[in-house]
Amino acid sequence: MYCKKCGRYIGTDDDYCEDCAPAPVQPNTEVDNLNPILPDINVLQPSYDEVVEPVITKTFGLAKAIMACCFGFVGLIVITWAAVALYNGYVDFINFDTSVISSEVALDNALNALLDGVWHLASSIPCAVLAMVFGFKAIAKFKYASSVGNLKPVTTLIFGVIGCVLGGYAIIYAMGTSVLGVMHLIEIINFV
Repeated sequence: MYCKKCGRYIGTDDDYCEDCAPAPVQPNTEVDNLNPILPDINVLQPSYDEVVEPVITKTFGLAKAIMACCFGFVGLIVITWAAVALYNGYVDFINFDTSVISSEVALDNALNALLDGVWHLASSIPCAVLAMVFGFKAIAKFKYASSVGNLKPVTTLIFGVIGCVLGGYAIIYAMGTSVLGVMHLIEIINFV
């Protein structure tokens, strides 16, 4: 017999000589027969050691900034509603005419208006706090984008600052409104 690859004479019935023979094939196990050949899973998974930098665009962080403005406006609207309710309750109490309605009805109307104002006051605080949180996060996104690349998302900074200002103003307004509400309530309680 001769080697099929190099043509050298072989004394056995083998197809190849010792130098040209391919490596022996390992027998397949049942698992190999059941599963098709799969790629190495480590090749498909990304390495966790790599840090993937976010893509900086003109609108980087703008969603947080717009949310800050929205929460700030909602907080201001709700706190204004609370202030109006508190004021109306106090005015109803001070200006009631005993010839038209009884003092109990006037007191009941005033307390209902004050409670409505307190409810709106309590609702405005979370909006104001969320406005400030989203505003500060938007400003942080602007600072990060400025430090990483040349592109600075100025709209993010502007809306973030507006959101922080609106949120801070709503909180200060809520504090003043709550002081006035407590003063009105004390005056109503002293009347009773």
